[in-house]
Amino acid sequence: MSDPILHLILGELQTIKTDVGGMKSDMVEMKSDMVQMKSDIAGLKSDVAELKAEQQVTNRRLDKIEKAVELLPYMQQAVMETNLIVKQLEATSKATTSELRNHSFQIDLLNRRELMLEVEIEKLKNPK
Repeated sequence: MSDPILHLILGELQTIKTDVGGMKSDMVEMKSDMVQMKSDIAGLKSDVAELKAEQQVTNRRLDKIEKAVELLPYMQQAVMETNLIVKQLEATSKATTSELRNHSFQIDLLNRRELMLEVEIEKLKNPK
């Protein structure tokens, strides 16, 4: 073969070699990117697992709150009944207090009458 053809073939081979070298470099970079992506995916999987665990905790808390909310009408009813009982007790207490005052007044009157009668009896027993 002639020299110019050999130079042309050699030039083409060097171009191919350069292209293959560039491709190898690109492949190494792609492999590095893939390793980074695998690492990122592993991190994302870990984050997703954490989120799932937190979601389960949140769901349990929400379940407790829902159960407590279900009890609210019963608690309200109990409070209303308790308030009614307290009002009845207050009314009974006022009536009892009033009755005790009345009895106390009557007892005081009776004590005064008794004293007056005792004085009168003493006067009758010991006339001067």
